[in-house]
Amino acid sequence: MASGIGYTKPFPQSTLVGQGAKKGLRYGVFVDLDDDRRMVVPDGLSVRRRRHDRSWSARDLVFAMVEANFNATGLRETISPDQLRGIEEHNEPIPYAVLRLLARGLDCDPVDLLAP
Repeated sequence: MASGIGYTKPFPQSTLVGQGAKKGLRYGVFVDLDDDRRMVVPDGLSVRRRRHDRSWSARDLVFAMVEANFNATGLRETISPDQLRGIEEHNEPIPYAVLRLLARGLDCDPVDLLAP
């Protein structure tokens, strides 16, 4: 049996099978996929302030989101500049997964972008 730094014991197959459609394995940790679909209300002014602090246009933030998400997950995911405008101007409700994507592009914690 291997031991030492960096060794992680794989999950037994019985743990991976039969968890249902609401569970998924992400980075060796089970997550509830309902959390990703849950609608949250972001604080649009906070998003806009963080974007302006970096002197970014909406399109620059969209590209930063693509780059940050690709570095983190290997997937190229983003939102449209129109959706970003709706978030900033109208506090448009979005799924938590999109909030995480936004936070990754702005290099902050998703909770920092939630409306009080």
